Amino acid sequence: VPCYCEENVWRLAYRKICQQRNRETYHVAFVSNPRGCVPMFEQLAAEDRSQPVMWDYHVILLMTTPVSKDSQTPKTYVMDIDSHLPYPCPLEEYVETVFPNHTDWMEEFLPYFRVIGASIYLRHFSSDRSHMFNAKTKTWNAQPPPYKCIMPMKNSDEPNSESERNTTNALQQYMTISDQDVVDSQNQNNEDDPYGQIYSLSQLLQR
Repeated sequence: VPCYCEENVWRLAYRKICQQRNRETYHVAFVSNPRGCVPMFEQLAAEDRSQPVMWDYHVILLMTTPVSKDSQTPKTYVMDIDSHLPYPCPLEEYVETVFPNHTDWMEEFLPYFRVIGASIYLRHFSSDRSHMFNAKTKTWNAQPPPYKCIMPMKNSDEPNSESERNTTNALQQYMTISDQDVVDSQNQNNEDDPYGQIYSLSQLLQR
């Protein structure tokens, strides 16, 4: 669904995690920065493919393969359904293509990544879609998905179990990466934090 990447990735993560015999590890990554303006190339939303889309935030799914007899090093891929790139795309190729020459960018445009374990995201994410509704005109900035709003799962593995949900809206906390978040990220060490951990682009490549 266009303009609802956080929900598209939630549904994608749910399908991947529920697949039997799935040995890969999945993480959800919100891309943003303190300014709320990140240039991203090779995006389907761009009128000119050679130009970037300036996203206030974007959401992608990271898939990491396990160590095996054929590969002694885990490899991470990006699943970005809003991109022209291969699906999935090796993380290094994705970074090089979507954020070209990023070492030369002004600091205010550099991307940061809020990375959350996919199973944690499935349990804690919620959105009432109010960020896409214009209260003055009583219209949607983008047509919402036809299914019900996603609300956090409590003690159930079933995403449609309304009895185990509440009606909070956590999207704002996921999509926002503040200056303080960036500072605090230097001391983060809790991978079970429901709002994930913040990484710079170089840190993402090294994690």
